[in-house]
Amino acid sequence: MNDPDQESSAIKKGIETYKELGKEGWWKSKTSKEKHSFIVGCIMLVLTIVALILVTFPRTFFGNDVADKIIGKDNDNGFDAIGNWFKNTTSTDRIISTVVTLAITFLLSYIVMVIIRLSTFKGKKAKTIGSLIRSFVKYLVILVDIFVVLGIWGVDVSTILASVGVLTLIIGLGCQSLINDIVSGLFLVFDDSFNVGDIVVIDNFRGTIKEIGLKSTKIIDSGGNIKIIGNSAITTVVNLTQELSVAICDCDISYNEDIDNVESVIKKNLQSMKKKIPALVDVSYVGIASLADSGVTLRFVGHCKEENRYQTVRDMNKWIYKLFNDNNILIPYPQIVVNPPDPVKPEPKTTKAVNASKK
Repeated sequence: MNDPDQESSAIKKGIETYKELGKEGWWKSKTSKEKHSFIVGCIMLVLTIVALILVTFPRTFFGNDVADKIIGKDNDNGFDAIGNWFKNTTSTDRIISTVVTLAITFLLSYIVMVIIRLSTFKGKKAKTIGSLIRSFVKYLVILVDIFVVLGIWGVDVSTILASVGVLTLIIGLGCQSLINDIVSGLFLVFDDSFNVGDIVVIDNFRGTIKEIGLKSTKIIDSGGNIKIIGNSAITTVVNLTQELSVAICDCDISYNEDIDNVESVIKKNLQSMKKKIPALVDVSYVGIASLADSGVTLRFVGHCKEENRYQTVRDMNKWIYKLFNDNNILIPYPQIVVNPPDPVKPEPKTTKAVNASKK
């Protein structure tokens, strides 16, 4: 039977090997389309920043003549021009002011989002923190827009801000689930339960963490289905990517085979499996797993990343099948033994004699 100590040592060996592996380069992991989109996005970001700087400080770059045409004679820079424009708008310009405000905040938030992405793309922990910061910025921008637009339409924003304590109490009583989600999201990040890019199982849903927000977490499975779950509803998590995953492959051989000869063939060729299957970090033969109905079950244990586990098992099956075929090792078919039916019970002799006398 299978020796659990061998499997345990194989698992420990895989974990140690995984810790020694270097991380795959971020740029190399991108497709050509993703690389193209990233380069275009960076160029647009740089051009936008340069344009904003030039428009904000035109006197420094173009001189007073050009600056007077851009921001006016009474303004030293673009900030003064924007502030004076808002002050001088009449009631008929409120719609335009609202649209301009929303456009400016959207543009600024987009730039901030891109900067955060560029600053937090290395490592799963950085991606997780970046996802949380982007979620916070999104809600902050919405709140700022609300207050600014209310101010444009003549609402006394200072009165609203003065009653923040009452609003906080009302929100605390009416939005307890929202507060629970936010607090739970912070604990998930700081406890390092999982990060963006990790493969996890939550509520029997297996997928990759796509985004961790203040309120909810998004998980996407291999079929592209996205599950959105509130952070407070995440009670148990199985994180499959913190360590290497175990790829187990069982294969039967005939009872007529010489087990010593089969194990000798496996020992000679086992290391070539790792060369043929790049996703395998290590692999070992651990012995006889069971004595099945049709044959002797041999077990192979390998270690790989979780995202490669299913394909690795399929590749191991193919390699073992070819190895056994090339070395004339018989892989048994499922066998069913069918017994013939019982013979018909003959009639007693006394019964035959009575029937003959009646005739």
